[in-house]
Amino acid sequence: MLKFYVKASDLLERLRSDQDGTVSWEYILVAALVIVAVGTAFGPGATGAIEVALKKHPGVLQSVVSVQESEHDGKYLVAYVVPAEASLPEEELRGFLKQNLPDYMVPAVFMFLPALPLTPNGKVDRRALPKVEGRTKVDPGERVTPRDEVEAKLVGIWQTVLGQPSIGVTENFFDLGGHSLLVGRLLLRIDKAFGKKLSLADVFRAPTVERLAQVLRSDEASSQAPGILEVKPVGTRPPLFWVRGGPLFRSMALRLGPDQPFLGLDLPPTLLAQLSLPYRFEEIAGAFVKVMREAQPHGPYFLGGFCVNGVVAYEMARQLVEEGEPVALLALFDTQNPVTYWDYSQDGRVGYLRGKSRFHLAKLKEVEFGHLHSYVSERMLGGRRRLKRLSWYLSYTARRAFRWAGLQNLDAIVHLASEEYTPRPYPGRIVLFQSTVWPEGKYWDFEIGWRDLAAGGVEMHRISGDHLGMFEEPNVSAVASKLNAHLSTPAAVGA
Repeated sequence: MLKFYVKASDLLERLRSDQDGTVSWEYILVAALVIVAVGTAFGPGATGAIEVALKKHPGVLQSVVSVQESEHDGKYLVAYVVPAEASLPEEELRGFLKQNLPDYMVPAVFMFLPALPLTPNGKVDRRALPKVEGRTKVDPGERVTPRDEVEAKLVGIWQTVLGQPSIGVTENFFDLGGHSLLVGRLLLRIDKAFGKKLSLADVFRAPTVERLAQVLRSDEASSQAPGILEVKPVGTRPPLFWVRGGPLFRSMALRLGPDQPFLGLDLPPTLLAQLSLPYRFEEIAGAFVKVMREAQPHGPYFLGGFCVNGVVAYEMARQLVEEGEPVALLALFDTQNPVTYWDYSQDGRVGYLRGKSRFHLAKLKEVEFGHLHSYVSERMLGGRRRLKRLSWYLSYTARRAFRWAGLQNLDAIVHLASEEYTPRPYPGRIVLFQSTVWPEGKYWDFEIGWRDLAAGGVEMHRISGDHLGMFEEPNVSAVASKLNAHLSTPAAVGA
């Protein structure tokens, strides 16, 4: 099946582009040639289109894209890039391309070179480009092979989990494409192979095979502070504590500068088991405060949270100030006041449903042909999440099985507790970041829900993109810059 990268709406618009409403046959011819030339992501037209897109990035001086193949990975795309400056993050380029091309046309591997090899005629010598083995850049001079049985076992596990045939013991799990779901698979395989239960925090502290092997050999994991995820532990500034921070926020954390630590907060099983029933949101926030204060006993505190976890950060900040501890920053990202979550009075329920329907119809019109299946799958996934939340709620309210496996999930517990939570006033300022891709209507203006609660006001930052897109390029750099400005000039309350 052919995969198209021409948007449906663009094609329809151009087909009606003549003033008299007749079909623009020139565009049909061009579109047909593009579709035939590109075909799939591995056609010659596709690599040319990717090179054109790459050259639009201001940090790219030259680029060439090639199709390579391995027995393990099959065919995949490799981009060779000559950056205009010394530092050009791969994830920035990847995010830039995702904004301009379908996902299947984004190269699997980016290799940065000081210059492209040329033939005597001045053309790019593709045969002289550095070889890439599988989806991992190969540099035999730098790759460190396993030195004992523990490292060898871990390398085998990483190769299976990441789907890469060659991994050195000093390569970073997250730089190789690791994310939260893959960390879960990694931990299960480590438990099976070594009989030791590690955590996401352990992987953040030891993101290479070499360092993780040291943790396994020395039982280092048992001596670490529970509930702290060291997303970026190094820096001279006070840490930014992020409620349930994980791999999603790593890119932003790295852009906050070398002096800014970024620590995720989680609830270890021991604290989770101590929560009273029925769950109370204030108690959950208090448990997070306890975890944080074990790492930093006194303020000023810098707090952040995304979505419903931002509500946890809000209640944490309120409790800290009540206890006489200063809070220097409370940053919420796409966080809606849970009271207004079920309140449709500002737009009316009919207006709310109408706005949401128009939003999704408009989004569907913009979807590229090749992305239609992904878009529908994403909407179905969202529906399944809502059904799961409903099942949690029904089981919870029925009081049948509080210790049912689903309710051991912290995500379930936080969402359920938020249903009954009414935020009390906070004497400080809220810095609110909200993405822009939402339906129209007051219901979707999250500032309204916090305006009357924050005595210090709400400072609003609108970030182009969707809910998760705030933490990806091209948006994450702007988010990090704005957040860093607040971290540099804190306004403490409660001191």
